[in-house]
Amino acid sequence: MKGKILLLVIPLLFSCSTNKEQEKDPTIPHHSYEEISEKTINWLDTFTKGENYCVYFFSRTCQYCDSIRDEIIEISLTHQMPVYFCNDNAIETDRYLDVKSTIGQGDINQFRIKGFPSIIKVNNHLVKEHCPGKSATLNFIRSIA
Repeated sequence: MKGKILLLVIPLLFSCSTNKEQEKDPTIPHHSYEEISEKTINWLDTFTKGENYCVYFFSRTCQYCDSIRDEIIEISLTHQMPVYFCNDNAIETDRYLDVKSTIGQGDINQFRIKGFPSIIKVNNHLVKEHCPGKSATLNFIRSIA
């Protein structure tokens, strides 16, 4: 009986962490899309905003987009790389898209994203990077921060 109790208690002892690094993680404030209304663009403007910037494609009904909203907005408000936001109904998606095929594209009539959320980096009016999905989007946005 003591052995069974001990087996139950041991995981609890190791699950409680006093790691000071975890406590130093900055808290990301709550944000709303209204804060970035001046950074919201239409699908047709994806390749027309300048020389070097990012476009974050999202849907207000996407749970993954909602779960990363605060961090995406925080980085876009506090870092130098311009990030534009697009949730236009005209966004063309293709769930079977090979995102590597979009690198170098600059024609909105040929361009697609894989789904929501996605982020692209545009340089000289051409796609330089295309990151689909929650994890890839977060990793990319954190790398520009």
